[in-house]
Amino acid sequence: MNSTLPTLAPSPDLAAQYERWNRPGSSEDRAAQTRRLAALLLDAPLATRMPDGMIAVTAGWDLAAGQRADAAGKPGSAEWLAALGRHDRVLLTADGRGCTPERWCTDPNGAQEWVAYERWTAEGRAAHGFVCGDCRKLLQSG
Repeated sequence: MNSTLPTLAPSPDLAAQYERWNRPGSSEDRAAQTRRLAALLLDAPLATRMPDGMIAVTAGWDLAAGQRADAAGKPGSAEWLAALGRHDRVLLTADGRGCTPERWCTDPNGAQEWVAYERWTAEGRAAHGFVCGDCRKLLQSG
């Protein structure tokens, strides 16, 4: 079931890169293409719906970025936000709901729905697979 929350259209460049990256047999340098797409995904706002229906649901920063931001200013301030910089990871799901792909579903045979997910970093797609539609934990990774 797809999210009923409002979603945003990707920028034209992000949409084109995402479709090109997902097209089999692309003649373009795959590593460079992946880095370009990853940079666009990390800059995209949450709730961005990709051309294939995947929705950006969470994004974040590592501990070091958070500590730099906390040292730069009060949380939420312009200085704090500037110190955080670009997200270092983003998670997309097919239904627009969050998930915890770091943990395994305890009842994979009882899963009513398998929901596709992807985790991206600046290097590219770091993980993908399916999470349980109920507990939102990992069913299959790739």
